[in-house]
Amino acid sequence: MRSANEASNSFHGVASYKLYDSILNARGYFFDNKTPYLQHEWDLEAGGPIIKDRTFFYGQWFAQRIPLGTPNNANVPIQLWRQGQFTNTIIDPQTGQPFPNNTIPANRISPVALAFQNKYYPVPTGANANLLPINNNYSFTFPFNSDLYRGDWLSGRVDHNLTQKNSLFGRWLMRRTPYVLTNGLPDLFWTRLRRHQQWAAGDTHVFSPQLLNTFKFGLAFDYIVDGQTEAGRTPPNGADVLAQTGLQGSNPSGLTGAGFPQININGLTPLSGVAGGVKSDNRIVTASDSIDWQVGRHVWKFGFNTQHYKIYRGTNPNYGTLSFDGSLSAPKGHKTPDNVYADFLLGLPQQSQRSNPLVNRTMNVSEWGFFAEDTYKVNPKLTLNYGARWDYYGAPTASDHLMYNWDPNTNTVLVDPKAISKVSPLYPVLSSTNPLGIKVAPGNVTAIPGKSNFVPRLGAAYRLTDHFVVRGGYGIYISRITGSYGDGNSTGFANNPVLNYFSLINPQLGSTGPFSITENYLNTVTAGQPLLQFPNPYPPSTGSATVPSQSVNGYPRESGNGHIHQFSVSVEREIASFGLRASYVGSRSTGQNYQINTNKPHPSITPFDASMRPFQPFVKTTYMRYDGSAKYDGLQLEVKRRAGSILLDANYTYARSIANYLDTENPYDVLSHWANDGPTRHHYASISATWALPFGKGQRYLSTASAPIQQIAGNWSLNSITYLGSGYWYSPEYSGSDSSNTGTFGSLPDGVGNLPDRVGDPNNVPGGRTRQHWFNTAAFAVPQIGHFGNALPNSLENQALYVTHLGVVKVIPITERVKFHFTGEISNLFNHAEFLPPGGDVTPDGGGDAFTSQVDVFSSLERSGPRQITFQGAFRF
Repeated sequence: MRSANEASNSFHGVASYKLYDSILNARGYFFDNKTPYLQHEWDLEAGGPIIKDRTFFYGQWFAQRIPLGTPNNANVPIQLWRQGQFTNTIIDPQTGQPFPNNTIPANRISPVALAFQNKYYPVPTGANANLLPINNNYSFTFPFNSDLYRGDWLSGRVDHNLTQKNSLFGRWLMRRTPYVLTNGLPDLFWTRLRRHQQWAAGDTHVFSPQLLNTFKFGLAFDYIVDGQTEAGRTPPNGADVLAQTGLQGSNPSGLTGAGFPQININGLTPLSGVAGGVKSDNRIVTASDSIDWQVGRHVWKFGFNTQHYKIYRGTNPNYGTLSFDGSLSAPKGHKTPDNVYADFLLGLPQQSQRSNPLVNRTMNVSEWGFFAEDTYKVNPKLTLNYGARWDYYGAPTASDHLMYNWDPNTNTVLVDPKAISKVSPLYPVLSSTNPLGIKVAPGNVTAIPGKSNFVPRLGAAYRLTDHFVVRGGYGIYISRITGSYGDGNSTGFANNPVLNYFSLINPQLGSTGPFSITENYLNTVTAGQPLLQFPNPYPPSTGSATVPSQSVNGYPRESGNGHIHQFSVSVEREIASFGLRASYVGSRSTGQNYQINTNKPHPSITPFDASMRPFQPFVKTTYMRYDGSAKYDGLQLEVKRRAGSILLDANYTYARSIANYLDTENPYDVLSHWANDGPTRHHYASISATWALPFGKGQRYLSTASAPIQQIAGNWSLNSITYLGSGYWYSPEYSGSDSSNTGTFGSLPDGVGNLPDRVGDPNNVPGGRTRQHWFNTAAFAVPQIGHFGNALPNSLENQALYVTHLGVVKVIPITERVKFHFTGEISNLFNHAEFLPPGGDVTPDGGGDAFTSQVDVFSSLERSGPRQITFQGAFRF
């Protein structure tokens, strides 16, 4: 946000409108037609004096409106099914005999199933309405965008000079973005409201020309609630749905609010909803103070900063899950889609699940940092900067004490003593009646934060001549506890391990652990009587519940913060009006944390059996380690040149970023495998240019033309930016077998595959690389029995980066102070298709080497979807 003081004692402002319209855009690479899309943007800004020379204001309202709906296809039951009529054999579970004419009598169709069908499954339409197999036999346009349908961003700032030596500021900003989103069927949708606010205030006091103090205080609120009425649309209330349909037992907690029982009918669009309630009511309180003190040739700076996080999640109901697969009405071994829907009409789920969700959870954590530094001007040519910083990252705690830890030394789940009584009765605790259960005991579970995060920072700049400067620096930075997997790098690479140094997490606080366990029931038929049947598809007691196999998370209580050693040297030189810079930037990171499943036997030729897991009775034991390392080395080159009305800026980076804790398949051998970090390209360049066209008054061309010609031809400028680079990195994988005999399936973050053996060059594709065959699958093989794959994560390189954006600006003076700016922008000027990476599956002809998805339009400036043309008009004064 700009400062109100920018305008001093004059008023200034902007009023603009920008249009996005799919009519102007190119269609997507994989689509025959363009999906209609329209987006309006408004921006209003104003600033100026409230009291001359004393008080100033600045305000802004930025708005988006996206009015068009979204086309959808769904799979719904055909007309005959809705009446209980089928073409394949339907067995009556009560008698074991087929229903006559494969038709379920009306008095045997469950009223509960009928209520769900008639209310939420529309009648099929179109040419495929009653064809089998069912394939998109119902089309509809959901009347809202697939993301937010509107957004408002408001901000304001006031600056006030108390005295010539003391000034204050206050700032506020808010984001309000509502959503109405489909769940795949016309009457099944969910809503969300996100409201984010930031408040800040500051005081700057000049005690003397040599002594300055700056204090800042801030509050941030991030509020997300689902299930409210938005745009006149109220999503289904799960408790009301249960009452209206007659479904019983799915809400043991008696909660109310938006949501829907999850009903999965194989082959059809599920009946589902999103639980309502407050998903986030987070607050961050920040405070900082710094003192600048000039003493001779020294400028000392001292200060501190602190942040306190409060994270809250409210009541989010769970209305159960019911699954139908046709197994109860099918002749043995002959399930068909007819049987699946017949099971539903009979009210006979193959499986039912329900749980008592944890509600109204609050978590807190605080951070502190203190620093001192000195900028010392040794002589006119040499300036030194040196200092030190100490950081303290506290351990998150939960106000309800529902926290736990897992101790691998004793294979015990430790529970906060104040929550030991809240362990779910369904949790399989070790006892005399359950000798194979889990050891649970009260104990200290909160991590003990490190207090030795005292680190130095050094820097120097030496001016050889007025046009030649050398700079260098070294510093150590402290990293928070972080997850080592995910898509936080916004690459769209779901199967990539990535580096993310500063994500604040604690694995136990986001887990239900032993406190909330899902009841899981499987249907059986005994003497013609199903165990699970509508209207109440749950047994009268939990005695027949099968508790899902348990996994556990753990971490050493003596937590460690990693150290990131950063260093750089830069040479800057001006030669013949060219500004040149060459820099080396590097880092060495130690003590980085990562999570790993330690519950695996050593790889061997002995076929895997669950009894081989070292930590019984768990399936996975995910443990935090603090011994990872990473390396970054980058060479940066930049050239700038202004020639008349042309400004050119070009830069190039050659970089390598690797880490040794991204291959976590084998818990007995992690740190010997250095792999690419994922998002860092080896080569990256950008070239930007701005050209004020030399036409019109006072310019090289048409300066003597008539006034109308000068008005039309003058004040045009062009700007462009081109991004070039090698590809991001993604991982090869194979699925379907456990070559290591360790029970390892889906070890990569996408949960699907394992790393294969590399036996050749994946870049050597017979016939050359194409969209259908981007890498050579024959360069990989399933590992030998008793071994993990030797291929590295992030060892496949995606498509190279190439995208150019072009803009044109026309300034039209209205009065001396008021000007109209017209802007036209073309993103991805040459419509170069950029794809998300292939899936990476190395199975021959399995499609894992093919591009199947294009980057979205709004991904980023560097990563662009189909060509998009936008126009904006703005009045500025």
